[in-house]
Amino acid sequence: MLIQHDKLLQSFSVAVLILGLAAIPSTAQAAGWYGGIGFGNSTVKDDSSCSDVASLFDPGFSCSTDDTDTGWKVFIGNQFNKNAAIEFGYVDLGKTTASASGTVLGTPVSLSGDVKAQGFNVDLVGSLPVNNEFSFLGRIGLFRWDVDASASANVGGFPGSASESDTGVDLTFGLGAQYDFTKNAGVRVEWERFQDVGNEDTTGQSDVDLLSLSLVFRFQ
Repeated sequence: MLIQHDKLLQSFSVAVLILGLAAIPSTAQAAGWYGGIGFGNSTVKDDSSCSDVASLFDPGFSCSTDDTDTGWKVFIGNQFNKNAAIEFGYVDLGKTTASASGTVLGTPVSLSGDVKAQGFNVDLVGSLPVNNEFSFLGRIGLFRWDVDASASANVGGFPGSASESDTGVDLTFGLGAQYDFTKNAGVRVEWERFQDVGNEDTTGQSDVDLLSLSLVFRFQ
């Protein structure tokens, strides 16, 4: 069901792009370059690492995860007509933390770790204007992620630590809306999905959602 839901969201994003391109009037003029900055809430989806760790130990071994954090992004784009743009950006998806504690064969054990994700994206952004100020947005593109994972443990008073890093490129897509309160400035609300961030064998892998509010400025 989750896979079908993701495919539906991707299909809807692509549909917005296609409809936006198809709606280009013959007199449309290029809007030029723009930039912006956004802040919001990032959420790691379907992260089962904590429960996986707890299942390896004795009953009563507890584990907790904080899978939400503050995310932010900066971006620059070229609106080559009123319905389509190419956009480049840097996205910081924040940090996921986990901690666990309990007893293993009579020995007290405590574990903690965190995973940080950030990277660069390039997206095709389509717009469906409702009027001169308001429009719906759809985007699809690629995200070059960089993930850093670190963990520490204390077993019976003996500490230890480890870290891993990995990079990769995967799909990103999203939906949103923009309101232009002046000719050169506007505000966006967007939901974006960054798929398969991380490596299952090293840092762990999961989808990450970012819900953000951005200010957009046109360079005219």
